[in-house]
Amino acid sequence: MDLNNDLIINYHKDHQKWIKKIDFFIAEIEISRKELQLVLHKKPNSYSVIEHVGEYLSILRKKQNVLLRLLEQIKYHEREFVDGLEIEEIRSWEHMEIKDKCERFENEFYELRAAFKKYITSNIEGISSATARNILK
Repeated sequence: MDLNNDLIINYHKDHQKWIKKIDFFIAEIEISRKELQLVLHKKPNSYSVIEHVGEYLSILRKKQNVLLRLLEQIKYHEREFVDGLEIEEIRSWEHMEIKDKCERFENEFYELRAAFKKYITSNIEGISSATARNILK
């Protein structure tokens, strides 16, 4: 019984950690959308920029959907504890699957973010801080 409680506590800690990371990534996606607004403001008539911004927005939307699905999986898994299921009924393989998805997402997101930052910085050069703040309001 004590081993079961320890496992449930560890699962709960993992869930809390993953939820915080998901919240962080959702905030990062929102920041990225605002940065894309800066690019469109800087080059509103560039077909290439409009096309790239559209592609990035699509990618960000898909990434956010992945995060929302992961959040639902975590919440479902957490509810199994609240519902009082025995540890054998709480699928450990599902916990590991969620962990793998979270880690994979994090790695992919940081790769995307690096490429995204290069694109943003090369396209907003010359925008003053005051202009940026006004655009992002």
